Formats: sequence, structure tokens, C-alpha cells
Amino acid sequence: GYDLLLSAQMRGEEELSAYRRMVAGGRLDGMVLARVMQHDPRIDYLNDVLHPFVVFGRSENPTYPYIDVDGVKAIYQLVQHFVDLGHRRIGFILSPPELAFTTHRLNGYRQAFGDFGLTYDERYVVPGDLTRQSGWQQAHNLLDLSPPPTAIIACNDIMALGAMRAIKENGLVVGQDIAVAGFDGIPEAEYAMPPLTTVAQPIHDIGARLARMLILLIRGEELEEPQVLLEPQLIIRESSGFHTA
Repeated sequence: GYDLLLSAQMRGEEELSAYRRMVAGGRLDGMVLARVMQHDPRIDYLNDVLHPFVVFGRSENPTYPYIDVDGVKAIYQLVQHFVDLGHRRIGFILSPPELAFTTHRLNGYRQAFGDFGLTYDERYVVPGDLTRQSGWQQAHNLLDLSPPPTAIIACNDIMALGAMRAIKENGLVVGQDIAVAGFDGIPEAEYAMPPLTTVAQPIHDIGARLARMLILLIRGEELEEPQVLLEPQLIIRESSGFHTA
């Protein structure tokens, strides 16, 4: 059997030093990495020392084994969903730019705008940090624009929930006056008021598949499918509402 060691290190040189110590000390047979950066020194190091690892997520042109949900297609589908409801001004609360998935999701937003003939306006694309507070703050900022967006997509459900609070504080009704969607499919999204439209990530299945992949690599076996890009699972709920203007 295998023991599981969970490590939540601060990003930066301290995190990388911790990984070096664990690998050099023979304490780890393999690693599962998450929250992949655009230029991730952890991946560079593990590749250099030929230590078995798998990744949840992917950067541009990945050369390592990973499982990821197609963030380009996911955000594209959310924009298409809102366009189908009549929206033309769609705000987007981004994740931090250093995270690899931010690029994929922004690309999906831009591609959808081009394909559906929408005008891309940088004022409607605002930075977030994946917290409820940033979703709340950036939704307030979006609503202060003239004209404000009629729909808001957030890069995760937590920011979307913060955005919903800001919308209510502005005297607006989510799903009627303005539509909102998130990303992740956390349990809280289903029980929000109103329930939140989202893209679900099958985290338990992804974790199990990553573990099986890593065990095969530790045993020195080849992976039949080393890079897996999953189809997004769009879940439409009441926060989408309907737009008739």
C-alpha cells in the first residue's frame, strides 16, 4: 500500500525547497501537483530529477502527465449560454494571471466573443483572486460601469457567490436583473439563493484517476493515456435567469 502525505506550502522558493528536501530524503515515491503556474518551477524540478509526478491542470504545451477540465470550452459554453438568453454585455471576473488555467478560461471568453459577434471590452474583464471578497468587490466595480454588464461569469464559484451578494446589495435580483455563473461545481453553489449556474469539475473522479496514474508511474509502467482533457459539465440553474431587454 501507499501512504498519503498532504502538503500545503506557501508558493515560492520555500515551497520548492520543501519539495527538494522531501525528494532528496527519499520520503516520497511520487507527487500529485495542483494549482499549476504558467511557468512552474516545481514541474521543472521534478522533470530534472526524473521523479514520478502527475498534475491536476496544465500549462501551455505541457510535456508531463495531467488531467484537466477543458477550461477554454467551459467558458465558451457559459458565454454561449448567456448569448442564447439575449445577453451582449458579459462581465468576466478572472483568476490570478500566474495560474495556468486563467489563460485557458480567458481564451474561451475571447473565442466566444469573436464567434458570436460580441464586442470585446476590457472594462468588463476584471482581476480576481478566487476569494468571495474579490468577487464581491469586482461585481460592485462592474455594476458601476456605464452601461453595466447584464451577466457576470466568475472563474470560480466562490467569487460568483461574492458577486451575487454585491448584486443584491445594489438592489438587483440575481437571475432577473442580472445573470451570474461560476466554475467548479462546489456543493454550496447548488444551495445558493438562487442556485448558481456553474461548470462542474468531477474532483473525486479526477483525484482517483490521478492516483492510479501516479501508481503506474511509480511502478515504472507506461501510461496508456498520459494527458487527459475532460469535457466540461455545464449545470444550468436559476442564477442564469432570462434576459428580455
